[in-house]
Amino acid sequence: MQLTTFGLGFIPLALAVAIFARGWLPALVVFSAVFQATSVLNVPVGAGAFGISPYNATALLAFLVLVWRTYSLRALASPPEPLRQPASWLLAFAAIAITSAFVMPFLHAGTPVFLLLNKFGFDRGTTPLSFTVSNVVQAANLAVHICVLAFLFQARSLSGNVSQRMLYGLGTAVVLMLTIGFYERAASLGVWQSFNAFWMNNPGYAQLHSHAISGFRRIVAPFSEASYATTFLAAVWAGLLAVCLFGRCRPWQLFALVTVGIGLINPLGSTGLVAAGAMAAVLLLTATTLSIITAASLDGRALRRRVILAWLATLIACLFAVWAWTASPAGPSVKKVVDTVLLDKLDSGSAKVRHRSNEQAMQIVRDTWGMGAGLGSNRASSYIASLVSNTGILGLLCFVGALGTLTWRYFATRQTLGDSQLFAVTALWTSTLAVTLAIPDLNLPAYWIFIFMAFLGHSGRRGARVAASPDRGARA
Repeated sequence: MQLTTFGLGFIPLALAVAIFARGWLPALVVFSAVFQATSVLNVPVGAGAFGISPYNATALLAFLVLVWRTYSLRALASPPEPLRQPASWLLAFAAIAITSAFVMPFLHAGTPVFLLLNKFGFDRGTTPLSFTVSNVVQAANLAVHICVLAFLFQARSLSGNVSQRMLYGLGTAVVLMLTIGFYERAASLGVWQSFNAFWMNNPGYAQLHSHAISGFRRIVAPFSEASYATTFLAAVWAGLLAVCLFGRCRPWQLFALVTVGIGLINPLGSTGLVAAGAMAAVLLLTATTLSIITAASLDGRALRRRVILAWLATLIACLFAVWAWTASPAGPSVKKVVDTVLLDKLDSGSAKVRHRSNEQAMQIVRDTWGMGAGLGSNRASSYIASLVSNTGILGLLCFVGALGTLTWRYFATRQTLGDSQLFAVTALWTSTLAVTLAIPDLNLPAYWIFIFMAFLGHSGRRGARVAASPDRGARA
């Protein structure tokens, strides 16, 4: 085993939080999920190595804290009443998915699949289905997520500010990612030395840190490639847009919206750009409709002003984009980048390979009578295609049921959503749209943290507060 340079700093930080400030461990869980391409410890596996991510290291500490608190309190905190149905759907999904990992590879052995262990894409051809270490790893990863969610519910029963601290963790992660992005952009121009090797050291991923389009390098650290990086940033940006349209719209939120929007361009990834654009259209059209319906009220007039400013900003951004594309000195390069990232994407070789992987996923569903090949068996381009081809139709229905009932709980209360709630539910569905477009990893922590934040951000009645906390030496 090899302790990485990043691990030398992160592991002591995580231990210090777990021992002396357990109330901030939920924030560290969210913060650590951003380091998808980073490893704290590399473990040799066969001819290669497996990198333990910061998220997995933090999740282990969260699990130990959960066990200690459960033992001390003689009880495991349950979700608040409004969240029990979506939590039950999610638990059912986890049970089906984990069971499938150890059953379906034997039941449907020989079915052609795109091996999940192939980290370089879908163009290596199919492989006959068999039970592999990937099934065990993916089942363990999903179990980790469920344990983390249980820890977060336990933490919420002890303290009412868990959701707020998770937002602090997310904000810190966003600031760090934008700082890395702008630094590496300058490094790509020769201003100073790049630190990509520090942020992107996980041997379990193909690290695309030197890929460029028309001379513009795609800055993706601390993620491994553009689709992952833009998925995360798109979710954050859309959540901020929802807050600026329907929430309190403070000056720092507007500044964050613009800054994250600029950072979203940095990786030059179509996945997040399309998801952010689609969600922005939904939010703007919804806000416009509501401003017309409620025009006579005070809230309606305030919303109308925001809508007008939003459409004006959209018009200015479109005019600037057209100028940069057609009349600016950098026009030819900009045109090539836009063509490569967006306009020609559907006809590219990569798109055809991805489409073929999704078609194969549907074929797997048919070949396995809707039961799937087992969690960790098949890799498709789309999250949904991967989900149904691995866990079957029942697994897909349970997962969608969890997200659907969770979202419904936000609006069923008939109360005005606060800023954190607007952000949580919008970020959840933006990230879901993005992973549906082009993310094969069913257990990507950078996606699951938005599921966690949506669960913890709900304003329903919390579970009964535990009278005595077992964390006697830890600060809240």
